[in-house]
Amino acid sequence: NRNRARSSKLNKLRDKLKTVHVPAKREYDVFIEHGLLDRSGEIIARLRAEELFEKSYGEGSLLSPGKICIVTDKTVRGYYLEELRVSCIGGGFRVCNFIIEGGENSKLMQSSGSLAEFLGEMGFRKDDIIVGLGGGVVMDLAGFTASYYLGGIDFVQIPTTVTAALTSSVSGKSFVNLFEGKNMAGASIEPLCVICDPGVFDTLPSDVYHAGFSLAIR
Repeated sequence: NRNRARSSKLNKLRDKLKTVHVPAKREYDVFIEHGLLDRSGEIIARLRAEELFEKSYGEGSLLSPGKICIVTDKTVRGYYLEELRVSCIGGGFRVCNFIIEGGENSKLMQSSGSLAEFLGEMGFRKDDIIVGLGGGVVMDLAGFTASYYLGGIDFVQIPTTVTAALTSSVSGKSFVNLFEGKNMAGASIEPLCVICDPGVFDTLPSDVYHAGFSLAIR
């Protein structure tokens, strides 16, 4: 009964939010609403409970969502990291952070390796989650690392730029750069979900904001 109640609550949540269902190899939802960053922990916890129940992990796992590693850059950290941390802790998760420098220089195989080593040090297991909070570089780094750590673990994308919301967070593909060129190593992997809070775009510089929307009208 408790498991059915959890599933019912998740379906009600989907009904209330603007939800885009992506029928990929692994189907997932894109949740869109102002103020959604505050509810991210709740959404991820309910999705995790639903997934663990489907895999028959057992009631004990359903009551212990596990760990989340929030991957973000130094700029986004100052705006939204604490808000997301509080939300995820409220969802029952144990939370740690992996902070990178902004820009393409952080989207390297070496950066992904450093993130994977950090996950190992923090004791991340197969049923724990990476959450990318940021622009395209963060989306790619989080997704690419999730594709191979322990053979693949779940990840959630929370884009903070219009460009990332329209492209890398929902593409089902994640890339990192090699010294020989851009986006030369990649993986096909769908997220557990994408959480898009348009309110976070308010802190973008005007040119970055409008450049992102140009993608939608090409």
